Amino acid sequence: MSEIKNTKLERSNLLTITGALMSEANGMCCIVPVQKAGLSNTTTSSSSGEYDGGDRVIGLGAYGVDGDLLLTTGWGDGCAIRRINNDGSMTKLYHDNNALMRDTSSTYNHINSMAFHAASSQICLTTHNVNGYSMIDYSDIKDTSTSTNNVVNTRPSSQYVFDDGTVRIDRSGLYYCSGTVTAGDWLYILDYDATHYCQIPRRKWTDGTEELLSGKTGSSDLYSGSAVIDRNGYRGYIAYDEINDRVFYNFYYNGNFVVVDDASTANPKIIWCDLGDAGAGDDGYENGVFVPDPTNYPNKIVIGANGRHVYVDITPCLSGNAPTIIKTYWTDNASNGQGIAPGILFRAGTNRQTSSNSADWIDKMPGYPNYMPICSDRGKMTMGGWIDFDNDNIVAPMRHESRTEDTTTGGRGATYYADYCNPMFRMKSANGTKWWVKTAYGGNGHSFKVWSDTYGNQLIGNWSVEFGTFQMTNTSQNIDFVHVATHDHFVTGGHSLSMVVSNNNGTTYESYTANSVHTFSSSGTQLRVKYIATGGPDKAPYKMSFDKDQVTYGILYTGLTTSDIPTKIVRRKIRGRKS
Repeated sequence: MSEIKNTKLERSNLLTITGALMSEANGMCCIVPVQKAGLSNTTTSSSSGEYDGGDRVIGLGAYGVDGDLLLTTGWGDGCAIRRINNDGSMTKLYHDNNALMRDTSSTYNHINSMAFHAASSQICLTTHNVNGYSMIDYSDIKDTSTSTNNVVNTRPSSQYVFDDGTVRIDRSGLYYCSGTVTAGDWLYILDYDATHYCQIPRRKWTDGTEELLSGKTGSSDLYSGSAVIDRNGYRGYIAYDEINDRVFYNFYYNGNFVVVDDASTANPKIIWCDLGDAGAGDDGYENGVFVPDPTNYPNKIVIGANGRHVYVDITPCLSGNAPTIIKTYWTDNASNGQGIAPGILFRAGTNRQTSSNSADWIDKMPGYPNYMPICSDRGKMTMGGWIDFDNDNIVAPMRHESRTEDTTTGGRGATYYADYCNPMFRMKSANGTKWWVKTAYGGNGHSFKVWSDTYGNQLIGNWSVEFGTFQMTNTSQNIDFVHVATHDHFVTGGHSLSMVVSNNNGTTYESYTANSVHTFSSSGTQLRVKYIATGGPDKAPYKMSFDKDQVTYGILYTGLTTSDIPTKIVRRKIRGRKS
């Protein structure tokens, strides 16, 4: 008598997992490579003493690095300045829990926008939900001739960070991403409200000079050939491409974007990029900017759009046309490859565009410029992830619960998770030692985690998972054949994802081709199924699906196992009682 059994390949059936994480949170079934850095191989991990205050970094881009100084703003705990020491520890030099001046008459501590000017040692603080701003002078900390660390918060007499008499701005950014950025000596501001109509405000750090760049018809501020700004974008995320001296206005409402070319100069030029006309939606709900190759292809960028991130070429915008959409990465729409719809302001990209290993401040992966990190927002994609440029997918489990992972390799421990975060970034201590830092809000955030450059932001790459042990109802009966139905397995360029099976509990393995019937050449009563992936530090094969893989296995009639019966007959005869 024959018997056939069917079993889902799920976490409860995992025997081993190396270099990977399996998640079943939110109804998904994901197997993804893990990062080398985990909660157990940190050099520093603390939220108290020197690490308390300004550690609840909620805003995308709401931090800065000035040499060996880390400048942070927190949602509920103000602003802080710390020095990273040569041993990877930190020393707190300044913390003001209520660093933001609100309406010129009170203080506030929920801050999500920060920009700084290294040359004058100033920080500008704003937020999206109350009126006001503060300017903080930390020059005494940087003055090596003094032993003091005096920081001065000027607490301006006006609530407006920009006020030319017609346009008055006292709120910036979005919930929750930064609305200010520095280009050279200029502070660029993304208005939370719509007072600036089709204009770009900027303010000079050194003397307070204000300029309102116009994107309207006839303006000399427009890039020669650019179309006029025909919709008033407001709220959103702002970023600076330090390689090409460009500021990106990633608008939330009227979801198109503006590029300010030559942003640090006296004659910046506005380029209007109409994503609506390009077919990417009218509002830009997703956050983030990423330039994969800023040196050779500065006009090819990935930017947040409506329910998606789009990889676009803005070259046509230089002559008044809509950008060309090269690829679309669906982030909040069932049209994406896995039907993922997290319902968040999806964060992807980096705050810096250099990938040079010699850079003092970097959040790209050195040597791997196409690694585009995903960051958590509103308690989704809490363990982060990355954009797969080969298969046009997002690679990020929805939540950190219901997971099993490799906690051993490299002493990594568990994967870091948070409700909101920025990409992990690298800075240097005074003697040039490189340290990777992570700050966040919620989860493992509200603290500072520091790793050595040994781990960085790299993936382990090569991984394996093994499921079993499966047996027949009569556990002494041999398992003669196996079939594994797989769902949504993706292989990244230059890598591989293979399978092996064993019917003798791992004593020997036989190669297996997914979704085929395999007849064992060996005898055995205990089935194992193993996935083996080869990958790299920046990408690796993965499974992202709402469907679990399934294994079917069973016993054949004795006569059907003889070697002189053609395989095609054996396959037709595989039937019997299912259990």
